[in-house]
Amino acid sequence: MQSPWEWVDTLRRADPDELVDALEARYLKERLEARRAAPYERARALLREREARLQRETTLAEHLLQRTPIGGVGGGSVGQHELTLQGPAGQPTAGRFLLANDHDRPADFTFGAPRWFDEQGVEQDGAAVTLSPEGCTLGPGEARRVRVATTLGAAPAEVLVPVLADGAPALQLWVRVLPQGMG
Repeated sequence: MQSPWEWVDTLRRADPDELVDALEARYLKERLEARRAAPYERARALLREREARLQRETTLAEHLLQRTPIGGVGGGSVGQHELTLQGPAGQPTAGRFLLANDHDRPADFTFGAPRWFDEQGVEQDGAAVTLSPEGCTLGPGEARRVRVATTLGAAPAEVLVPVLADGAPALQLWVRVLPQGMG
C-alpha cells in the first residue's frame, strides 16, 4: 500500500487526460450501480408497504378472533355471524347473509344501529350501512336472505350490526370491510 506522499507523487506524474478518463469511468460505474440498485430499493419499499398491510390485517384478524360482545349488545346466548365485503377502496359494495328463525314461534327481526371499528377495535365513524329488507317477520324455521351494502373506506374495518328478534338481541352480525388496492 502506498503512503499518502507516494499517492501525491503518482498523481503529479500522471497524464491529466488519463485522470479525467479514470474519474469519468468511476462516475459512470457508480451511476450504473445506482441504476441497478433502484429496482431493489423499489422492491424493498413495496415489501415494507405489504408488510405494513399484513400487520394491519393481522391485527384485525386477532381482534376478530378475540372479540367479546361490545357495549351490552349480545350475551351468552346471542350468536355471531361474519360477512366479508371486499372491493376497491371508495367504491360501494354489497353482500348477503341468511337470517333464520330457529324458534318455534314467529319473530319480528329488526337491525340495530351499525357501529364501525378500526383495525385496533376502536369505535369510529363510518359510511352508511344499508340492510335490505330493513326488517322482516319470519315464521318458525323460516329463513330469508338479507342484503348488506356500504361504501368501502381506505383501511380495513369491521361493522357490528345488532340483529334483534322481537326487540331482544338475537345475533351479532360482524361485517368485515376489506378494501383492495391498499398496497
